[in-house]
Amino acid sequence: MEKQDQEALKNFLLDINCLDELQKWENHFNLFDVLKICRTEIRHSNVLSWLLNPNENHNLGDAFIKKVFQEFIKSQPNANKEVMQLLLMDFYSFSVYREWKNIDILLVSDDENLVIAIENKVGSHEYDNQLNRYKEILNKEFPKYKKILIYLTPDGEDPSDDDWSVLTYESIVENLEIIRKNATLSTDVALMIDNYIEVIRRDIMEDKELIEICNKIYNKHKKALDLIFEYRIDPSQASSIVRDILQEMADEGKIIYDNAKTRTYVRFYTKAMNQLLPNLVEHKGAWGNEHCYAYEFRMMNGKFRLSCVLTTKNLPDTTRETVRKIVHIEKPSKEKLDFQWLSLHSKTHNIPDDCDDNDKIVATVKSAINSLLSWEKDIIGKIR
Repeated sequence: MEKQDQEALKNFLLDINCLDELQKWENHFNLFDVLKICRTEIRHSNVLSWLLNPNENHNLGDAFIKKVFQEFIKSQPNANKEVMQLLLMDFYSFSVYREWKNIDILLVSDDENLVIAIENKVGSHEYDNQLNRYKEILNKEFPKYKKILIYLTPDGEDPSDDDWSVLTYESIVENLEIIRKNATLSTDVALMIDNYIEVIRRDIMEDKELIEICNKIYNKHKKALDLIFEYRIDPSQASSIVRDILQEMADEGKIIYDNAKTRTYVRFYTKAMNQLLPNLVEHKGAWGNEHCYAYEFRMMNGKFRLSCVLTTKNLPDTTRETVRKIVHIEKPSKEKLDFQWLSLHSKTHNIPDDCDDNDKIVATVKSAINSLLSWEKDIIGKIR
């Protein structure tokens, strides 16, 4: 081992207390972890239907469902009459159904003559023209009812049918936290809700506090941590395949691979996005390098998340304005346009680590990358 490497490891060990900030994420009991349902879509729909039902035993009444729809209406610049009427409704009149004709969550009120359908996507995407089919089913089964159609995803993914409105898990968790603080709950219900909030922030959204702490530690001890990850035993079959595919695509000139073998986040870039968001002259970006964006693979147990991550930190005015335009295209309702990091167009894909079918893993990874590159082409076309 070179002297520089030894010195880096020594400095890291002398500052080992820097890892104390991560303790609240370590060895922490969470009911959803025990049941292994952190990213199981059907289980999230079960919890949400329970929370959204004011007649359930959580003791929240209609406070949560009212708050969710208040914020939902704020995010709809062209809200129709039916949506606006949500502010005046008695939600106790709604019956809540799970998997009614395959629709994840359905709220029906005969008193209000209204149907609210929620299609929930966690770690998957719409397929086989789902949204249009569900809309037709509702029109057939409830011909005289007003209808509000909601597409719930982690990242605000656009629905294929314009009659469906977008709702994000960010909105769900923020409003649940507000209601949780103001409610008097039994111990078991409080534990359930607290665990659920934690799971959403950790496994469905990206926990911003955790990301900032990890990046702070990494930037401080980059050399030592790179060595640790470089020589660790990596049991992840999918992780190795991801890196091989990225190297292959880099050799073909399709991407610029950041030789991420020593990093938790596998990063890459493209010539096209580099032209749109030029490298910084000095290495003063959010990652401590010349980049003002990154495409990131985040490897997790049984899945990976592929994201476009942007920053406005220390950017020239022209580049910052371009970043803001990209954000506005993807998230037109987002108000805060200055940020350390923003994960945009983020998709999670399930790949079991013990999968014996390498071809399936390769196909999934390549499909994810090609989808992201198609998104990039579309974004660049809209900007230019």
